[in-house]
Amino acid sequence: MNSYDANPCPGSCSICGYEESEVKALGCGCTFHTRCIPVSIFAQYRQAVENHSQATAVIRCPSCSQQVTKFYVYPLSLLALEEAARHNHNELGLNKKRKRENFEHDNKSEEYAHASASPFLLWSQSPSEGGVSQGDRLHFRTGRWSASETDFVDLLIHCFDNSTLPLPHGIKLNEFLRDVLLCKSSRLTKKMKNAKLSHRSYRLEMSNALYDFKGLSQAQQGFLDSITSQVTRLVLKFNMTRTWRVHFLNLCLQAGYEPVIKQDWLDSLDELDRRVTAAEESVRQCRRNRLVKALRKDSLQGSIDGVYFGRSPESPRNSKESSPVEKRPRSMSTVALSCLTTHFTHETKELEQQQQQQQQQQQQQ
Repeated sequence: MNSYDANPCPGSCSICGYEESEVKALGCGCTFHTRCIPVSIFAQYRQAVENHSQATAVIRCPSCSQQVTKFYVYPLSLLALEEAARHNHNELGLNKKRKRENFEHDNKSEEYAHASASPFLLWSQSPSEGGVSQGDRLHFRTGRWSASETDFVDLLIHCFDNSTLPLPHGIKLNEFLRDVLLCKSSRLTKKMKNAKLSHRSYRLEMSNALYDFKGLSQAQQGFLDSITSQVTRLVLKFNMTRTWRVHFLNLCLQAGYEPVIKQDWLDSLDELDRRVTAAEESVRQCRRNRLVKALRKDSLQGSIDGVYFGRSPESPRNSKESSPVEKRPRSMSTVALSCLTTHFTHETKELEQQQQQQQQQQQQQ
């Protein structure tokens, strides 16, 4: 098994007590969630660096108060996305059996390829080319707000306004909520019309406000448990883990804190990009095969070269004794008709170019 497909980071957070820590403090060995690390330790470090005070420019563990030599960021586990892909694949097979359709367990079919690839296509950044459309990649959350989601968002906004979240300076509130909840900004504005989310920015500064670390973890877990769709829950959990770590690393960069071991984290992001590329290619290949089959089917239906609409090639144009079968227009797929139209367009352009060349030669003579 690939290390990125293993279980998430072992150990519980030393602050909130919930499982699946994301960062380890070297020097004391405590592990944390990135969302549970107090932003005040980085604000103090940044202030000490700006004042050229090397004695106070240290980071101390928020749990045991020992000096932290480095922070180690665990690699991103792709287990949740793989489980979501398998669940999509199995659910598609069950639906086909319930509908009593002709069921073939074919992993190379387009439906199965898209079902297995959809959890990874969400993070696709490629342009809409080669069969992977914008609709295939973007699966934003929609629908009504649950009570658990409302409580979670209210707590996030409260912590955001009080500068107690480990976020980089200047990030917009609507951008932060959109990334965490995996939804469009329009869904946020409809729920909070007068909140002015796009005008509220995060301020990295010292704050005396109390930060309920355990309450935030409890609210996030309650929100995830309230989601009925297993695939959505797995994808959203993965997205939250990734988003919190990205914000934490950006915060370290802004504070000027360099002792961060993040190579394994970066390698896991590269692995995610590779799997996203493989998912895109699987969808493209299945759609290519479908187009090829459609073209072959159209070519086998017509025994005589040419395209005939409303009559058969053997019948005369003004024949009144043609059978109803001959009067019926020949059916052509959209794919074949598009290919033929493109072919005729190229031939027309070539004829026009030849005529222009002949006219130029006559004028020169």
